[in-house]
Amino acid sequence: MLVFPTSEEHHDSHIRRQFPATISCAGASRLVEVPRQIAANTFARSFGDAALLKERSRVTNMKHLGQQAGFVQEHWHVQSYNKNAIAQGSSFRAEMSKPGAPADALIIDARLQRDVVDEVQFKRYTTARQTQKAFASSKYDGMQKVGPRDHAGEGVSACIDFGGVQSDPIARQELDDLTSRGGRLR
Repeated sequence: MLVFPTSEEHHDSHIRRQFPATISCAGASRLVEVPRQIAANTFARSFGDAALLKERSRVTNMKHLGQQAGFVQEHWHVQSYNKNAIAQGSSFRAEMSKPGAPADALIIDARLQRDVVDEVQFKRYTTARQTQKAFASSKYDGMQKVGPRDHAGEGVSACIDFGGVQSDPIARQELDDLTSRGGRLR
C-alpha cells in the first residue's frame, strides 16, 4: 500500500515518483490515466480514513451526532475533492481553513504560490429546509455553499465544484452513518 505524506505539498511529488510515466504522459492515451486513478484511490483510503478518524477524535466531547457529522462532512468533501483533483491531474487542492475563519475550507492553486482561489462553507441540518435557511446570512455571500446531497437546491450544492473538479456528494443519512462508525470508511 502506498503511504502518502501528510503535507499537501508532497502529495504530487510523491505520485510523480511512484508513477513518473503517468504524470509526464498525461493525456497521451487513456491507459496512462489508470495508475493516476489508483494513486488517487490509495490516497483516499490511506490519508482520507486517517483524516476522518483524527477529526472524529477531536470532536468526541460533542454529544450531538449532527454536530459531529458536520465536522466529518467537511473532511469528507475536502479529502474527496483532493482525491479527484489528483486523479484528474489538477493543481487545485482543498484544505481546511483555520478555526474561526469565515470559510470552513479553501480551494488553493498549488501552481500559484498556494493562492486561495475559492472559499467553501458547509452546513448539515436535519432537513433540507433547515440547511438551506442556514446559508441565508450575507456572511456566506461569494462562498460555495455545500450541504448533504439530499439537501441540495435553493443555492445549496451537493459538492465542492471548482476548476472542473468536484468532491464526492454524500447524503445526510450516509454522513450520519459514517459518523456513527467513528469516521471509518468501511
